[in-house]
Amino acid sequence: MRAVVGTRGRDQPAVHHLKDGAALHLQRTLTREKLEELTEDLVEKTVQILSQDARRGGHREGAIEDVILVGGMTRMPRVQAEVAKFFGMEPCKGVHPTRSWRWARRFRARAPADRLGDAVLDVTSHSLGIHDHRRLFHRLIQQNTTVPTTASTTFTTVKDNQTSV
Repeated sequence: MRAVVGTRGRDQPAVHHLKDGAALHLQRTLTREKLEELTEDLVEKTVQILSQDARRGGHREGAIEDVILVGGMTRMPRVQAEVAKFFGMEPCKGVHPTRSWRWARRFRARAPADRLGDAVLDVTSHSLGIHDHRRLFHRLIQQNTTVPTTASTTFTTVKDNQTSV
């Protein structure tokens, strides 16, 4: 089954399902209040993640100069209000979010390594590794490691004539 979500107007999403080649259409009016009610747990989780990341990054209150929200649900007024409340400032609206991300990537690519200073670095959001046959997780790359990076380790087979690990 495949679903395609589109909008007709601002408050009327249309969900089109394709099942076995036949189209099933669902069209409902969705108020802003209902949308916020349905996404309340996601907004709360977003604020929790912001708090965790700020702690991990060692950010002091007032150390952040601008907040730029990029993509998806960050365009929701409720998300913008919660982020503004968390940081104590309104998100920057003078920059197109997609263009700001592209600009940052270009800046990072063109800047000499010794001049990056406090520039934003790409890091792994989670530790990366592999589960073994006993379902134990072997961490190869630690969380918050700057990328690109490399890691290697040697694993052995547990059975004779084993063709894969």
